[in-house]
This record gives sequence, C-alpha cells and structure tokens, in this order.
Amino acid sequence: MRLGINLRVQPDETIYGGKAIAAMRAAERIGFDSLWFFDSIGRNSFTPDPLILVSVAAAVTERVEVGTCILQVPLRHPVELAHRILTAQLMTGGRLRLGVGAASA
Repeated sequence: MRLGINLRVQPDETIYGGKAIAAMRAAERIGFDSLWFFDSIGRNSFTPDPLILVSVAAAVTERVEVGTCILQVPLRHPVELAHRILTAQLMTGGRLRLGVGAASA
C-alpha cells in the first residue's frame, strides 16, 4: 500500500513558507509516498498555485511523488498551462502526478 498526504498550504493557516517546507520534508521523512496540493480559484479564499508548490516540494525532497489533487484546466489558457506543467515535470525530475478536472472539490 502507498500513502500520500495533502498539505494545505495557505497564508491564513499554520502551514506556509518555511513551515510548509518543513512539513514537506517531515512527510517524506516519516514515510509518506506522495505529497498532494489542491487547486482552488474563485472559492472565496486564496490557495497558492499547485504547480509552484509541487516544484518546491520536489526541490526540498528526494523520493516522494508530488501531485495536484484537481488542477482546474478550464480556468487557464491551454498553451500557458501546458508550459507550466512541462516545467513542473522537468523540475520534479519526473515525480509529478497530475490530477486534472473541470473544477475542484
């Protein structure tokens, strides 16, 4: 069995900045197999860009897979999104797992 964890990174909560990086490293250290980040636009709160978060997570970890829970594809320009996804894939060293959809949960 493989276990992953969602790290809810938001500036109005306790996990952000250096605390988020520490949480990413701790999740890998205690044995989680993957780190997941939500996408949320237009839900009355700010959520950092999940593709930036997966890139940061990959930079501060060594083995865990990193992914988006549901990346809201229709809200983005296709060429710009493809460019960002390819960049994230390269920056994660192939550890990116992409969950995509029309909207977030």
